[in-house]
Amino acid sequence: MLSLKRLPGLAAALCAIALPAFAQGWIEPVRPLPRGAIEKIRSAVQVAVTGRIARVTVEEWFRNSGPLMDEGSYLYPLPGETVFSDFSLWQGDRELKGEPMDAAQARSIYEEIVRRKRDPALIELAGHGLLRARVFPITPGETRKITLRYTQVLDRVGDAVRFRYAAGTAAVSRSFRLQVDSAAGVGDPYSPTHRLTVSRSGDRLELALADTTAGGDLELLLPLARGLVGMSLLTQQSAGEDGSFMLLLAPGRAAEVGEPLRRDVVAVLDVSGSMSGDKLDQAKAALVQLLGGLRRTDRFRVVTFGSGVRRYTVGWTDASADSVRAAQDWVRRLDTGGGTNIAGALTEALTAQPREGALGVVVFLTDGLPTVGETDPERLADQAERSRGPFRVFAFGIGYDVNTYLLDRLTDRARGVTEYIRPGGDIEQIVGALATKISSPVLTDLALRGDGIEFYDLQPERLPDLFAGDELVVFGRYRGAGSAERTVTVTGRRNGHEEHFSAGARFGGEASGNDYIPQLWAARKAGALSRELRLHGPNSEIVSELKR
Repeated sequence: MLSLKRLPGLAAALCAIALPAFAQGWIEPVRPLPRGAIEKIRSAVQVAVTGRIARVTVEEWFRNSGPLMDEGSYLYPLPGETVFSDFSLWQGDRELKGEPMDAAQARSIYEEIVRRKRDPALIELAGHGLLRARVFPITPGETRKITLRYTQVLDRVGDAVRFRYAAGTAAVSRSFRLQVDSAAGVGDPYSPTHRLTVSRSGDRLELALADTTAGGDLELLLPLARGLVGMSLLTQQSAGEDGSFMLLLAPGRAAEVGEPLRRDVVAVLDVSGSMSGDKLDQAKAALVQLLGGLRRTDRFRVVTFGSGVRRYTVGWTDASADSVRAAQDWVRRLDTGGGTNIAGALTEALTAQPREGALGVVVFLTDGLPTVGETDPERLADQAERSRGPFRVFAFGIGYDVNTYLLDRLTDRARGVTEYIRPGGDIEQIVGALATKISSPVLTDLALRGDGIEFYDLQPERLPDLFAGDELVVFGRYRGAGSAERTVTVTGRRNGHEEHFSAGARFGGEASGNDYIPQLWAARKAGALSRELRLHGPNSEIVSELKR
């Protein structure tokens, strides 16, 4: 146990414990006070991570909003392999630190101080992994600050380490900051529960909560940047039911220094009359940027369309420095005019297929509805799907007059995405973000399998390609695993060769703290079903599944 004395210097008590989960602290009155009299009004958490060790400092402020002065018990459940460091009670700006002593002696001193109405706090192990600090006095209207420090060993989950913290559910002001030293070996952090802001400076990584009002358990994964791809898999299963899983794939540092995956890129630009002015200027600048990001191992084609269809050259062009500069000059001289021949543009874009082992990408920009040639969106989408082959299609709809059904159909089965840009939006910035993303593909044609496990109902249904600097998060369901450690394998292709990545994961049993996994899977599933209804019209089976 610890008592607090008005003495300077560092004091610590070490209590090694084990508990699977934990929450922020709270205060319970020792003697009954009016309900809700002692309330938490603010909390701040600082975490320093080195390797698999996290040093945590928790500061919490409590106010006695009741009419009486009384003693309170501060309770704080600690996480899984933890060493308690020290505890402080603050009197204004004055910190009263704890010092280790015999348990009986600590209690005797505490009770004597209480009788004299001085300001101690007594900390003890109140239960399995639960710290209790008895704090006296808390006068009516007074706010007291408590500081708690501990060190914990982070769990290893596949190719990541996991940090958990319970932000609590009360409406209080919160701040959370985590710093990683020697961050060169850590990929981009990912949280399935909270939005993060992340920054890197030299060999240091720092992150914070993007929304300081967000409550609930914080789940944070720090991918270990080893090899080409790191993977981590978490599961949750309720008794008598199929389980849910979350898979995180993160490219490692080797993806940035290894042999780059070759790309064959087709840029398709709408130059119809409605694109005149600032829209065309931005689109041309975006196209120039896209071409400038190509490497010598890449190839490209440029296709434009108004009432008719033009191409920069016949067939593919190697992305040498001279050929890229020439193509950029050609793009800068483009002008607008005529209608919108989407059918002809798609036919030309998909005529020349990508090389074996290369990533084929079509970037399609338009601001209008088809007015020339085939104009029926359903037939246009079917025609493009039959001709697409291995191409990935990324579409950009500019303004409010685009046919969203057509663009969504073009990308739905092509492992791409559709972005919609409002009038006046920054076309160059949005297309530039895509150019940056696809600049370093790591794996294509991904597939997931398990040893003795059946995975089903994956969200997204078709696994997208994995790019350097990006992360892929997949939710899904599983059956047949039993209660055991199983091996999970992800396969993909890189420069024409198949790659395999495996990691172990625990299946079966009701995993504590992973209840968010089936909830996030259900949210993605509902979004996918709603998209199916929008693309393909009413369907009684889909409607029934949405209502489940």
